Amino acid sequence: MRSLLYEIVAFGLLGGSVFAYYECVTFLANQNYVGGMFAIIIGFSLVRAGIDMSRLAAVVRRDS
Repeated sequence: MRSLLYEIVAFGLLGGSVFAYYECVTFLANQNYVGGMFAIIIGFSLVRAGIDMSRLAAVVRRDS
């Protein structure tokens, strides 16, 4: 049950990163470079958190 919860959270984080990258492109199209930089950092952080969460789900599933 925990691995399912971890997988749902991981997919949510990865979906959030897609939105952050979309916002980054929007900021850069409007020549808002500072906002684009922050959106890239947020997107990268969300991808890393999603990958770590999916690794944790795989470990929990393997151990149970």
